[in-house]
Amino acid sequence: MMDVVEFEARRMDAYLAAADRRQHERDESEKRAADRRKSEYLQFERSMDEERQQQLERFEHAKHAASQTTDALIRAAQMHNAHAVDTNTQWQKLRRREERARARNAKQKVAEMEERLQQRAKESSDGIAAMRLAKEEQRQRARDAMESEKAARMDATLREMAERAEVAARARDKVASQRERQKKEREEMAKLMAMRQKALVESQKAHEKEELERAAQREKAQQQKITNMLTARSEKIRQGQELERQRLERQKELDRAVKKKEREREQHLLDKMSADKERVYAKLREQASLMESQRRTDQYLKDLKETVLKEAAELTP
Repeated sequence: MMDVVEFEARRMDAYLAAADRRQHERDESEKRAADRRKSEYLQFERSMDEERQQQLERFEHAKHAASQTTDALIRAAQMHNAHAVDTNTQWQKLRRREERARARNAKQKVAEMEERLQQRAKESSDGIAAMRLAKEEQRQRARDAMESEKAARMDATLREMAERAEVAARARDKVASQRERQKKEREEMAKLMAMRQKALVESQKAHEKEELERAAQREKAQQQKITNMLTARSEKIRQGQELERQRLERQKELDRAVKKKEREREQHLLDKMSADKERVYAKLREQASLMESQRRTDQYLKDLKETVLKEAAELTP
């Protein structure tokens, strides 16, 4: 019975060892799979980092180019503004000079008109005065034409300066809008990078949570399996102990029966030996009596022989 219990215990140990070995193999396989997934995830992260680095490099390059373009536009606008300011200052100087010249010309015209009127009053009757007056009027018309042409040139200069100022304003607006657009692009890029980083972190956290849950479930299943195996093993050990106890009780009963039978057999043998001893003693006593009778007979025959020989010797002459 003990051999059966030992066999069951060895079989249970072998089963547990095989289960542990299979569980170890599964754990190793899952570990390799987890390592492979981890390496793939790390490779994905490296590729994402490389892509982000490339995007950042492209963004930095574009920002540098835009900055250079912006700086060039700013310098051009500044130069244009400086030129416009210089031109405006020069135009104001020219305008003030022109106004002073016009005032002088107006005063001079008034003086000349008064002088012409006086001369015309003096020479009204003379044809030479009329010719002079016509000639003077022709000269005045020529001067007026020159002044009108000069005023037209001044108006063209003023229009050109206004156009330049408008171009400078448009350039400033363009630079400001470009700066605003670059600022929005940087903000959008930062938001996109933050969202991507947040998504990566959440994905990694979810992956780690799933891994932990699967590991906890595997550990729980393994613990439950080990508990069931230990319970089954304890039940088998208890059954083996119960069988061993029953075997020991039967062995004790058998030992008691064997001892009783041995005692009965010993008593029977003792009784038989006593009877045999009595028979042997009787035979021995009988043999002793026979031997005593034989000895007496032999002694008697010896004595008789001696007597006969003695009598024969006496009878012989």
